[in-house]
Amino acid sequence: MKFVVYREKDAKILSNCHLTLTFQQFKLFIKIKNYNLQN
Repeated sequence: MKFVVYREKDAKILSNCHLTLTFQQFKLFIKIKNYNLQN
C-alpha cells in the first residue's frame, strides 16, 4: 500500500477545510453518476 505523506501544515489545511468539502462533493458525484447510469 502507498501512503501519501504531507507536511504538517498541508495536513492541517486538508483536514480542516478541504477534506470535508471534497467528501461532500464525492458523495454528490456518486449520486449523479448512479443517476446517469440508470437513465
